[in-house]
Amino acid sequence: MPAPRKSRRHKAIRICAAGIAAVAACTGFVGVSSAAPRPLSLNLETATIEQLHGLLAAKSLSAVTLSQLYLQRIGDLNSQGPSLNAVRVINPDWKAEAERVDSLRAHHVDLGPMMGIPVLVKDNVSVKGLPTPAGSVALADSYPSDDAPVIKQLKAAGAVILGKANLAEFAYYTTTGAPNGYSSLGGQVLNPYDAALNPGGSSSGSGAAMAVGMAAGTVGSDTGGSILQPASNMSDIGLRPTVGLLSRSGVVPISGTNDTTGPITHTVWDAAAMLTAMTTGVDPGDPATNSAGQYDHTDYTKALSSTALQRTRLGYVAPAAPDPLYDAALQALRDRGATLVQVNLTAANLPTRVWDYEFKKDLNAYLSKLPASDKVRSLADVIAYNKSHANVALKFGETLLEASQAINVDDPATAANYEQLRAAGLAEAQSRIDTTLKDNQISAIVFAGTSGNTIVTRAAYPAIMVRAGYQDGTRHPEGLEMIGTAYSEATLLPYAYDYEQATHLWQAPSVNNPTLFRCVGAQSTRSASCPP
Repeated sequence: MPAPRKSRRHKAIRICAAGIAAVAACTGFVGVSSAAPRPLSLNLETATIEQLHGLLAAKSLSAVTLSQLYLQRIGDLNSQGPSLNAVRVINPDWKAEAERVDSLRAHHVDLGPMMGIPVLVKDNVSVKGLPTPAGSVALADSYPSDDAPVIKQLKAAGAVILGKANLAEFAYYTTTGAPNGYSSLGGQVLNPYDAALNPGGSSSGSGAAMAVGMAAGTVGSDTGGSILQPASNMSDIGLRPTVGLLSRSGVVPISGTNDTTGPITHTVWDAAAMLTAMTTGVDPGDPATNSAGQYDHTDYTKALSSTALQRTRLGYVAPAAPDPLYDAALQALRDRGATLVQVNLTAANLPTRVWDYEFKKDLNAYLSKLPASDKVRSLADVIAYNKSHANVALKFGETLLEASQAINVDDPATAANYEQLRAAGLAEAQSRIDTTLKDNQISAIVFAGTSGNTIVTRAAYPAIMVRAGYQDGTRHPEGLEMIGTAYSEATLLPYAYDYEQATHLWQAPSVNNPTLFRCVGAQSTRSASCPP
C-alpha cells in the first residue's frame, strides 16, 4: 500500500485562502501585482478571445499584462468574494510563456488568434511542471514528464497556460454519490449563476472559470457530457469534438471509446479558434486519431457565417415537458432561414456501456507511463491509498473505482464480451444519428438543454452547446445543443455562430446573479456592508 507522501515538487502555485494577491506570502512566488493596471476599458468578465486578439495584435495590450489581469481576477473570485473554487493551481511559468509571446510579437511573428491568450486547463490534462491529479488526493503529487499534445498545440499557437481548473474527481468516475464539481483534492466548485445550482460535471471548474472570465478560454474534457453539461448550466459555449479529432494522450482517462478534450469559451468564434489551435492531427500514442489527419490544418473560424442557417434543414427533438426557452430558440432558427423537422432520436435501450472495463484498463496504462518516482501506478494503488486516507479521500465513497477494479481485464472471455459490447454500442448510437440525418435529409439535430448528451457521447460524435436563455423566476441558464455526424465540426460551428449572432442571449453572472458578486473588490474599499 502506498505510504503517505510529502510533495516532492512545489513549483505549482496552490490557491490559498488569501487569494492571488497574497501568493508571494504563501508560496514565495512573486510576479503578480495586486494592483495591476487595467488597460483601456477592458471587462474581463465578458472579454472574448476575438476581442483580445485584436488588442494584442495592435500592441494595445501585452500578454504579460493581460495574464496579470486574469490572475488578479482569479484572486478576486476564486477564494475571495464568491469563492467559486474553480481554479486549483497557478502555473509558475506563466510569465515566461507570456514574455516569450510578447518577444515573438515584437519581432513581427504572428501565431494566430490564440497568441498571448491566457487559458486555464482542466486538472486531468497534463501540463509539464504542474501536477495532474484529476482531483484525487492519491495523485496529488503526480507530475507527468511532458505536456499533453493538446497543450503543446496551444503553446505552439501562443496561448499562455495560466493554471489548472478544478474538476469532479476522476472526471466524475470515483463514485455516484458525490455532487458534480466535487473532488477530494480540490473541494467543491460553485456555479456563479446560483451557488446552490449544480455546476455540471465534470469540467465544472473550467466552466465556472470561463463563466466569470478567470481566463479568456478554458480546456475541458468530455466522456458523457462533461463539457456540454457545465456549458449549459453556466451559460458557456461548450464544444465536444469528434473522438479522435484531438489527441487524448496525457489526459487521465475514463474511456478510450468516448473520451475527448475540447474548448469552453464565451463565444462560438472563440470555440472555433481554440479548436483550430488544439487540433493535433495523427498522434501515434492515440489510435483514435488515425482517421483525423485530413482535419489537421483546418481553420474553423474561416467557416463561420451569419447566413449559415439559410436554406438548411435541421432536425429537432421535442422536449419531455413544455419548454418556452427551447421553443424560442427553435423559432430563432426558423427566423434565420432554417427549416425544422421534428425527429425521434433517443438513447433508450443502447447496449451496455463499457466504461468500467475501460477505466481500469486505460487508467492503469496511463499511470504506468508516469515517471518512475510516482508511487501510485495502478487503480489498485489509488483504491488502497484512499482507504488508508479515508477521512479526506472517501467523503462520498469510491463505488465506481471498486466496480472497475473488480473486473478482470486479463480474462479472455471478459475481454471478448467487452469488445462485443463496445462495438455494438458505438454502431447502434452512430446508426441512430446517421440514419436520422439521412432519412430526414437534415444536416444537424437540435435538443433542449443536455437531453442529447447520452446519444451523441455514446456515438463518439461532436456536439456544441450554445445559450437558449434564462428561466423565469430562477434566472438559471439553459442551453441549446446541436449534434452531428463524425467530423462535422465545420458544419455545427457555423450553425451555432449564426444562431448566436441572431439571439445575443448572454447574461454575464454578475448581471444575472448580482448578489453573489456584490462584495467583489470590496477588500480595497472596505465597504461596511461586506465581510472583512
